Amino acid sequence: MKHSLIILLFLFLCCSVNAYVELSETEQQWIKKNRMVKILVTDDNPPYEFRDHSGNLTGINIDLIRETFSQLGVAVTLTTDDRIKSDLLSSFATHDKDEKLLESRTIYRIKLFSYTKAGTKNTNSIERVYIVNQRFLQSFVNNYNSALQINLFRTSEETMSSFMADSNGLLVIDNFYLKALKEEISKNRLNISDISEEIDFRLIFNESDPVLFDLVSKGIYEAEFNNKVVEIFDKWNTQVNKFQNIYFQINEHAVIYVFISFILLCFIIILMIKSRIIRRDLLEADKEKEIQIDRLNKIIDSLNNSLILAETKNKNVLENINSIALSLDMDGKILYVNNMINAILGYNPEWLVGSHITKILPENEAKKLLMVFRTVSEQDKYSSNEIVIMTKEGLKKIFIFTALLNKGETGVHTINCILQDITERKSLETRLESYANHLEELVRQRTQRLKDSEERFRMLVEKSYDGIFLYDEQQFIFINPSFSAMSGYSLDELQEQNMTLNKFIDQESQTIFMNRFNQYKDEKLKFFAQELRFKNRYSMKIDVEINLSRIIFNGREVELGLIRDITEKKRSETERLEQERLMVVSQLAITANDRINSPLNAINGYTELLEMQIKNKTTAQENAFTNIYKSTQIIETIMRKLKSLASIKLKDYKLKDLQMFDLDDKFPDKIDNLEGKTNE
Repeated sequence: MKHSLIILLFLFLCCSVNAYVELSETEQQWIKKNRMVKILVTDDNPPYEFRDHSGNLTGINIDLIRETFSQLGVAVTLTTDDRIKSDLLSSFATHDKDEKLLESRTIYRIKLFSYTKAGTKNTNSIERVYIVNQRFLQSFVNNYNSALQINLFRTSEETMSSFMADSNGLLVIDNFYLKALKEEISKNRLNISDISEEIDFRLIFNESDPVLFDLVSKGIYEAEFNNKVVEIFDKWNTQVNKFQNIYFQINEHAVIYVFISFILLCFIIILMIKSRIIRRDLLEADKEKEIQIDRLNKIIDSLNNSLILAETKNKNVLENINSIALSLDMDGKILYVNNMINAILGYNPEWLVGSHITKILPENEAKKLLMVFRTVSEQDKYSSNEIVIMTKEGLKKIFIFTALLNKGETGVHTINCILQDITERKSLETRLESYANHLEELVRQRTQRLKDSEERFRMLVEKSYDGIFLYDEQQFIFINPSFSAMSGYSLDELQEQNMTLNKFIDQESQTIFMNRFNQYKDEKLKFFAQELRFKNRYSMKIDVEINLSRIIFNGREVELGLIRDITEKKRSETERLEQERLMVVSQLAITANDRINSPLNAINGYTELLEMQIKNKTTAQENAFTNIYKSTQIIETIMRKLKSLASIKLKDYKLKDLQMFDLDDKFPDKIDNLEGKTNE
């Protein structure tokens, strides 16, 4: 029963951990391979890390470390002397830290205070530092001034007393001991020195293992999310007086323990000597023997009565327990069965007494029950002790049994068995196993969806025709192949040469771009878009459209940029506008033809009427009428050409921004002949 409850509790804890800490497949594999994480701590930095009276490591940091890894289902072992084989180091350990090692996020922060006496005006005259038994403060003081003499004391009273006796001393304490010494500091009117600051508690990774780093980060986040950090910190904050004199108490108790052990040893020796004297006296006195025998007989009678009473009580206990109790002989005959067999299996106990055990058990299950001397290993202990029994109604129930061989007063051996119904427990285990498999399948599906999403995103970015980049603090942190081809640079070249986005903007577009970009940054606009001239590595200029927006990348805000080549688009728009303009001119020519024909016909009509009215025309008049007719004919020819234009051509006259219609491709010879005759 006890082992079953432990297994159920373990399964429940595993499910409950996975319920709120979502681990990747890589992290789960890491946990399976590394069930134990070794962490280096110290034992002389109360209240953060120290040994209690029993020699166990305890403190704020240790409680936080255990809470952090309990969120992940990872066991933790603490050590104080093996840095090389440690996975993590406490940030308050006295060992030197390697700057290349990873550090976790800050779990909590403590304040350090330094005080001088009221008469000390120049901190440069300080020669000695006084600290209350916290060796991690020694490294802090050495970093501030390695020439100072450091004095450690076991208690806050000793520290304050020695500090007050020194004219050039400095008292360094944290916010925990500040609470203990607050009254003394106020009474002596001590001055705050200039080296007071805050320090962080972190975990340092002995090797750069990114998977362990992610696991620790998740554990810290869950502990903070559940307010465990605040609870642990507040608990120790209320117990500040319990560890002020920790070293003094340990030494004092050690002396007490030695003294008590010596007293106990003396007491045992005295008892042994006294027992020998009593035994000798008993052997020498016959009368005392007779009295002793008589007394023993009375004791035996009393024990017999007690045995009868105990058997009665045992029988009552067996009748009232929630399990089936059986007593069998070595052949399997049922000698006794309690009433629970009726409640659990539906059999009448009186009907079963005297019958063979195979009446309610199959033969193979009965052999299990009778083989009480078989050797069972720890691995198959539970499976070997499980049997299946059919109820009277034909239902299968699973039991776990314990069987003991008992030798009675007559020398006859009997087998006493206790059968515990575990049908519901087995059903629960099956459901828990199904639920665990379901959770594993959900994790696998989510992981696969994440991989598919990442693959689609990577394909879209890498195959995109447009240039895509990430830009942060005047530096490119990612570019796709299209941007690399457009700019002529790789990402490494951009970062090595400290290239900024402004380097790719043509001079004529820089002023407008920088003004709008600064407005976008200052006003924290969500989107930025502008058309400009882009200049690549080879000074080639193209028309582009640039778009910027803000996204969160690796926990910080960066700019997501997209650059699109619009050279072809702008050329198409220019051609379309030119075509539309020429179409308007063509329509205007057709309209002008219709409007000019009417007055031209009137000119021809009036000219003919005038010619008819003049009877005797002079040579000059004849020439005038001829020129009028030829001019109107030229106008009619040009208007017919304008009306029949299918496409318009422009002719460059070598003048700035000046072009005219090219009409030479329509009836050129006819127009030239008419113009020549008119000139004549």
